[in-house]
Amino acid sequence: MTITEVTRRDIIDYLITSEISFSGKLDELEFLGRIWDLASMPSTDYRFDSAYGDIYQHRINNDDWSDHHFLGTYLELFKCDDEIFLKFLETCLHPIVRPDKEEASRILSVFNELLERLPAYRQKQFIKG
Repeated sequence: MTITEVTRRDIIDYLITSEISFSGKLDELEFLGRIWDLASMPSTDYRFDSAYGDIYQHRINNDDWSDHHFLGTYLELFKCDDEIFLKFLETCLHPIVRPDKEEASRILSVFNELLERLPAYRQKQFIKG
């Protein structure tokens, strides 16, 4: 399955415009650590050794990266492998991240509705509740 950039943007835009914290009950670094090894990812800022330092500085200390820039550009969710994108979506719905089953169900419905536009998705549902 290839998840198009249009679908990825629609999903990220949904999270942002609905004011849904992608990290749920976890802090962002803990959430992201479930998907990526932030300490081994390179920094884009000469002042830091890793992505962990970048994210801490720009999302926690300064809060100067918008959600759209952070998720789409920095983490490359608009163009990463489908496997990573799906892992991000699954992590958004994990019971530790989102313990409210009704909220998780609502988000899952929107994710599936947006993914259903993809021909391969119609053959197999990739995200399950």
